[in-house]
Amino acid sequence: MAAYRKLSTSVERSVMYHESKRIRFDDYAVIERVPTVAEYCKLRIGAGLTAKDPLAAEAGLAHTLYGVCIEHRGEAIGMGRVIGDGGVFFDIVDIAVLPNHRKKGLGKAIMDALMSYVRYTARPTAWISLMAGPGVEEFYKRYGFITRGADRPGMSFMVGADRVAAE
Repeated sequence: MAAYRKLSTSVERSVMYHESKRIRFDDYAVIERVPTVAEYCKLRIGAGLTAKDPLAAEAGLAHTLYGVCIEHRGEAIGMGRVIGDGGVFFDIVDIAVLPNHRKKGLGKAIMDALMSYVRYTARPTAWISLMAGPGVEEFYKRYGFITRGADRPGMSFMVGADRVAAE
């Protein structure tokens, strides 16, 4: 098994890469990299996820542990990332594929790459989590994720445009 290594250039945004691997199938390439801010914002909106502030996206992308983009003829049409502290907590986030490219196994290719990274990197007792949208729970259950019961509720909130993060 090849070792993961941390690249330190700002272009790679300090993301963990697995020998900068490229996998091709049909007209698609699965590339281990973090999307650019423009790609990230475009993919989130195009895939039906919530829009993100570009400055927040830039800061967040810089702290990605591992990222995957799927390119079709040189254009990013899918993505996924692993974020967290790299030891105890890993979160699978930003799984997105543009609608015209769905039902081709691309979401599976993204998750396979992310889970390969997590399985290689995470130590025993690490907590791996994700927040799934409605109707996709069965997809993530294939990777070992379980729905939390009412006795262990998950909670979250999003800072609104009308709230200032730091005053």
